[in-house]
Amino acid sequence: MARSPSHNSGTRIDQCESCGIPLPLRRCSNEEGRTWLCKCGQEYIGELDSQYTIDQLRNVRPEPVIFDTAMLIPLPAEMLEYIRTKINIAENNVEKRTSFRHQVILQMPAQAFDQVLRPEGRPFLTVARDLSTNGIGLIHGRAITAKFLALELVTPTGEHIQVLMQVLRCRPRGPYHDIAGQLVTRLASSTSRILR
Repeated sequence: MARSPSHNSGTRIDQCESCGIPLPLRRCSNEEGRTWLCKCGQEYIGELDSQYTIDQLRNVRPEPVIFDTAMLIPLPAEMLEYIRTKINIAENNVEKRTSFRHQVILQMPAQAFDQVLRPEGRPFLTVARDLSTNGIGLIHGRAITAKFLALELVTPTGEHIQVLMQVLRCRPRGPYHDIAGQLVTRLASSTSRILR
């Protein structure tokens, strides 16, 4: 859906008009803005300001990604077998994280984003290997150089939730790549925006 550009060219939105929390947004001038929701539900049309902190980014929810699952390339069976058999999900490493990660093997769609949350490339499938309230570990067939990934999780009740992950590390693991990241924020509700 097309939106008219903002008339407040480049104006920084420092805080929410409703609840007063800091926001990392800037009004758009000569381009379409995206919809952002403050934690309180107040809607803004704009873009991410290049000078923001992760804490400010946690205060907003970007628009959801529309994943067309028919267009996603399936993961190779040998990759899934490698994850099941070669990655020891019962590793007894000393846990250094602030929250416990649950070992999982979940395929999920992903979209790479740059530092100001502009999409990079096409959506793709990846595999989560562990998950906590603060972070997620992924295994993917190629290195991820993007700053952020939008990931779509399906809850046990069948609800589709999209989250924004900041990529903290990407390193080789056998023939694949191990990606670690922290969960930053949820995206706005995506249930009605997914093509099946």
